[in-house]
Amino acid sequence: MSPASLLFRSVTPCKPCFVHRASPSLRSPKLSPRTIVRVSAKDDPDKPPTKTFSREDACKILGVGENASFDQIMEAKKSLLAKSGSDGERASDIEGAYDTMFMGAMQKRLGGSVSQQVRFADVPSQKPRKAPAPKFALPGGLSVNSPSKSDINTQVPIYATLAVWAIVQVLLEGQEAQVSDTAGLQIALALIYAGYTFKKTKGMDIGKSIGIPFVLLIVGTILGSGIENWLRVDIVPIGNFAAPGVLVSEFAIIAVALGSLFVI
Repeated sequence: MSPASLLFRSVTPCKPCFVHRASPSLRSPKLSPRTIVRVSAKDDPDKPPTKTFSREDACKILGVGENASFDQIMEAKKSLLAKSGSDGERASDIEGAYDTMFMGAMQKRLGGSVSQQVRFADVPSQKPRKAPAPKFALPGGLSVNSPSKSDINTQVPIYATLAVWAIVQVLLEGQEAQVSDTAGLQIALALIYAGYTFKKTKGMDIGKSIGIPFVLLIVGTILGSGIENWLRVDIVPIGNFAAPGVLVSEFAIIAVALGSLFVI
């Protein structure tokens, strides 16, 4: 063979090479992020398949009652698995019994016997809550309701202080001065505090925050005047107390306090 022919053969391109591609049947399936791959007992030859038992047999295997709670079932399973050691057959029975009990609980949930909001189907039913006391409707979109504990702890000491202050002040006066005393300062402070409470604590508008305390003041004054006309402390003093105006003011302060607590 001549050198030219050898050179020609050395630069002659070879046959096209083909890249081997696996057939679609041999390609790995693409798993979406939500794909769940289940591994059965067949994929693990060393692990015996999980058995299925009746609920009665499952209770006997786990040593629990039919109405056992989830925590009791889980505790029994863990304890028995720890004791089974390397006994694969025993472990398979325990797992199967646990699955039976768990599926029974799930059937209760799916059947609607247990609310979907609870975590396990064996959660004991709670006692029905007592319905809140009905509100007493008042004109102007207002209502009467029980005060919160924080409102009681905050407001009662303030109104009580104003009421006691008015009585102590009048007892320190002479009987003639008591007749003309009306505890005006204490009433004014009670009205200011009530208006603040309605505005800041109960979120009422400025009109109601001012108007409601004055309405309560009028109601208390009318009630106190009726009691004063019956007692006539200016004529028949109660001990050293002979101030009809202060007696009426006491009922006015009490009315404002009750309204500030109960009216919303």
